[in-house]
Amino acid sequence: DAALPLFRAERARLGEASTYIGLADLYLAMQDWLQAKTWYEQALPLFIAVQDRLGQANTLIDLGRARFALDEYEQAMADEQQATALFRALGETTWAERAESYLQAMQQALAQVQEQTKRSQLEASIQTVLTALSTFAQADWQTRRQLLTDHPELLQEEVIEPLFAQLSASAQAQQNNDALDYYEQLQALLRRCRTWPINALWYFAQYMRLGDNIAIPAAYEPAVMRIAILLAKPERDEETSLQAIQAMQTLLDSLPADVPALFRGALLRDLAERLLALPPHHALRNLTTIEHHYREALACYQHSERPVSVGYIQRALGELCLHQGRTEEALPLLSAALQVLRESSYERHKQDAAWIASTYADALDRLGRLQEALSAYSEAITLQPALAALYRNRAVVFIHLRQLEAAESDLAQAVALDGHEQSPYLWYHRAQLALARGDGAQAERMLAEVLQRDETFDVTFVRAQSAWLLGDLAATQQALRQACQQTDMEARRAMQRDMERLFVEHPALAGRAELQEIFEGK
Repeated sequence: DAALPLFRAERARLGEASTYIGLADLYLAMQDWLQAKTWYEQALPLFIAVQDRLGQANTLIDLGRARFALDEYEQAMADEQQATALFRALGETTWAERAESYLQAMQQALAQVQEQTKRSQLEASIQTVLTALSTFAQADWQTRRQLLTDHPELLQEEVIEPLFAQLSASAQAQQNNDALDYYEQLQALLRRCRTWPINALWYFAQYMRLGDNIAIPAAYEPAVMRIAILLAKPERDEETSLQAIQAMQTLLDSLPADVPALFRGALLRDLAERLLALPPHHALRNLTTIEHHYREALACYQHSERPVSVGYIQRALGELCLHQGRTEEALPLLSAALQVLRESSYERHKQDAAWIASTYADALDRLGRLQEALSAYSEAITLQPALAALYRNRAVVFIHLRQLEAAESDLAQAVALDGHEQSPYLWYHRAQLALARGDGAQAERMLAEVLQRDETFDVTFVRAQSAWLLGDLAATQQALRQACQQTDMEARRAMQRDMERLFVEHPALAGRAELQEIFEGK
């Protein structure tokens, strides 16, 4: 009698559990995984309570399937393992094998899910790195510094090197040499980011010719880095510059004959530019030595077929010739540089071409070839029509040609572009314009405006001309002697031509012979 209620309670629980199993099986067939799981989970403790191991096994085998479908992978496989053990203990071999097959399928599916997740994460990571890499390649150095902080993976060799290998392989497969060169340059830059101080690398990339996508032999990389560290010092003084120059010279002297020509040429350019940047009277600032370095660099770049760099070296050589009064020698160098850079599609090159055209025009003006100078200045303006200085420079040629209205127009255009009248050059050219009109007093007023804006501005020659127009021969002679002493022979000849225009225009004024003697060095 006492057992009967227990029997009835147990039968009730089994009936309840069987009902739950029936509902769960129905939802399982409908692939409503959540409802199936809910009913299986309600059935399982009932089978456990009445110690029905077969009921437990039958519940666990399908509960595992529902849980796996709901991404509860670990619990699902534990269910299948438990079901397998129960079936084997009960001698239900077929069902045990079925539970094992479910477990194996789950393990395989989980491996695929994990592999896909890993692949997706890798793809997302690669995309993140690629985006950061693209931004890094196009950014200024301030942004690059921040990117390296925000994306340390750019400095992780195990991340970035395989990525570059894939990018380079893709470029090779497509025979895209431009892309291949781009990736190699970017890869070299990021490798240096891992080993160089960031300030040194910034200076190297921005200001050193060795940083112009030049392949640096590994043996010389430490020496180049040391040079960049010296030049990048924010508190760099003359002594530090001299240390960098000595380091460059030492490296240059150590190079074997078979070192890549472009590396040697870039080092020579860097050395020449550092020497040229020294104070004007420094013993090492020897223009002959600097010119020799540039000419040797020019041959290296021509051999390596770097036409734009060749153009810039020719510009530097042309300007050196001008500084030494060798204007005729400067002309073909400047003309060649202009031809290269005017054809470039880069805006910076076109702006530089405009300044080269301006320098070329100034050289022609020095030689008295005024129509050619006018044409060169006009080309410069065509290349960069918004640069006020070019209009001021062309105005000088118009003054020499005595096309004074055209000169006035150019000076007015320069003022319009500047938006002010603060340039000392503007007032200097206005003084020259006043001289062309024979008004010495107006020229003096214009020179006062020049010195008000820049007290160091050299107005000696124009002051000599204005004094002559005002009839002060003694002041003219004094100023003219001073002007001639400060210039080279070609500049004196240019001043003489300018003065002779006034002689022709004002034949009644005294002192012509005396002033000619000064030009002749008497």
